[in-house]
Formats: sequence, structure tokens, C-alpha cells
Amino acid sequence: MPPKRRDHQQQRELLAQASEKLKAMNEESLAEGVAYALTDNYVDAAIYHRREKDRKSTNLNIGFTKAIREHLHAAAEAGDTNLSAVANEALRAFLDGTFTPQRAERAAYGSVTDEAANINVRLDKDLSAQARRRCKALADELGWTPNLTQVIKQYLLLKFPLPDSE
Repeated sequence: MPPKRRDHQQQRELLAQASEKLKAMNEESLAEGVAYALTDNYVDAAIYHRREKDRKSTNLNIGFTKAIREHLHAAAEAGDTNLSAVANEALRAFLDGTFTPQRAERAAYGSVTDEAANINVRLDKDLSAQARRRCKALADELGWTPNLTQVIKQYLLLKFPLPDSE
């Protein structure tokens, strides 16, 4: 339960007094640390981290070319789904063994001429943690270590294949 507003205000006043006392004792770095706890930046960061900790999903940024990103967004919309749902579907398929990514070939430096773009997907935290463990477990069997980005990227392109022209 969050503290009552009156208690919160008392704590802020005590922190301000502590900062002043530390300054008087020539403890500048400690005084600055205590004073920082009273700033909006500190409060915003604390709120953000608390929400992230409580959140049941996490963000993953996946790099594609701009043309592929546009294709995937359009295909997902046409299929009446969203890319985050398909990304979580990819992790479930990977975990149950119905989908295993292939080792990706890197494009030769300078061969990709389309502009780079990203897709952000929200992944279920528990599902992504399980998939990371499975990636590590498969390393010996595959001879390389897959990662979540590879799993999701390849699954998206399997689910929404590119036209031959791309």
C-alpha cells in the first residue's frame, strides 16, 4: 500500500534536511545523492523500473529492412493479428519443438541497400525466459546457439512469406 500523502511529504522534508546536514559536514557527494532522490528524474526512473518489474511482458527490438518491416506489418494486419502475438506464437512453437530456426547466413558487408528498420514486439516474460533456456540447451545439438531474435525473425518470415520480388 503506498504511503499516505502526509507521510510522503514528511519523508521528502527529512531527505532535504539530511542533504543539508551532509553538505554542512562537507559530504558533498552523499548530499548530492540524497538530494537526487528528491528530483523528478529519480521519481520517474523509480516508477518506470517498478512498472517494468511488475510487467508480465518485455520488449524485443528486431532489425529488418524497411521493406520487410512494411510487409510484415501489412501481412499481420491482413491476418487480423499483431506481430507481438505472432512472436509469442513463435516462442511457443520453438518450445514445443515444432519450429527450430536455421543458422542464419550473414549478408556480405554493403550488400544490403534497403534502409534498416526495426519491429518492436512485446514478449511474455515467462515464455521468453523458457525460450532462452531452450536456446542454450540446443546449442550442442545444433552446433550453434540460436537466440530469441533469430527464432522470432525466421518464424515471422515463415508465417508471412515475402513475395519473390523482395
